[in-house]
Amino acid sequence: VLAATAEAARAHREDLVREVTKKGFVVGEATEPGPVEPFIRFRIAQNGMISPPRDRIHTLYLAILELVAMPKVRVGDVSSLGGVITWVFLLRRPMLAVLSATYSFIQQPLHIVKPLWASVRKELVWCARLLPVVYARIDWRVHPIAFAQDAQGASGKDVGGAGLVFSLPSPQVLFEAAMSGKRRGRVAVPGVPALDEASRAWHAPQASSVDCRSWPWWDFLSSTWRVPDHINLGELRAKIMWLEVIARDVHSRARRLLFLSDSAVAVGAWLKGRSSAWSINRLLRRRASLEVAAKVVSRSRWGPSEWQPGDRLSRIRRVTGPIVGLFRQALAHRRNS
Repeated sequence: VLAATAEAARAHREDLVREVTKKGFVVGEATEPGPVEPFIRFRIAQNGMISPPRDRIHTLYLAILELVAMPKVRVGDVSSLGGVITWVFLLRRPMLAVLSATYSFIQQPLHIVKPLWASVRKELVWCARLLPVVYARIDWRVHPIAFAQDAQGASGKDVGGAGLVFSLPSPQVLFEAAMSGKRRGRVAVPGVPALDEASRAWHAPQASSVDCRSWPWWDFLSSTWRVPDHINLGELRAKIMWLEVIARDVHSRARRLLFLSDSAVAVGAWLKGRSSAWSINRLLRRRASLEVAAKVVSRSRWGPSEWQPGDRLSRIRRVTGPIVGLFRQALAHRRNS
């Protein structure tokens, strides 16, 4: 996949067009785009890894390179190809943040033929390069640490800041909190009862909020923003601060993370994976890069502001500890308590 080039795609243009038209996810010369057929059929391995078949990913990679090399494209073709890319990226939902200008481009009438926007071309190239790392793992365990953060906007005192706290609830309590919230679907794993049962538990609908008032919480970090920022962006930046900490910790690989927040906007954008607001989507792209690099997936759960354990720390503006040894520091807190 990584060895394919735009020159190779152009050299095999006839074979490529014939193949992708037969498969159904590029419209070709049709006046109206047809429905995107289920071209990508996810493969489920015995170890719990879900990924697209390698040959389908290779074909999709070449199709993207062919599309971006064309001087003019039909909006319907971009829409069809974007639909398949979206379907693939649902395996790692944060990757949807890569597609921003592309979704705006396909809002135009589908029969129009015009040059690709430079921003769309750049996003599609990013998508092609990310295809080899698109996978999901349903066997990753929940991280034993629960993470919470809160942000404060600018005031007459200063430009605002954020506070990070963490907790070590009992494994059962943490698991139930991580599994809470309604989800849209479930991955069936026929022939592998243990993975099928785990998938059922992960996607079982529960309450949408988490009551963490009885959990033991410890302060980790408090900081002041350099410049004033919107409160919604501050809430997302605080989550990304946690991800930057977790990415440095080798004990936190292959884990599912639980973030608690009192911001409905931040929780909604985090769960969706992308946002139509550029300022928010830019932060979600940082989130996607950190999660892919650190081999983690995260979920955000909402709770009322009066339950937010990080609220106090976001106001006092003092650093409570260095950003090193998070896992060992948390385990030391558990032993001491």
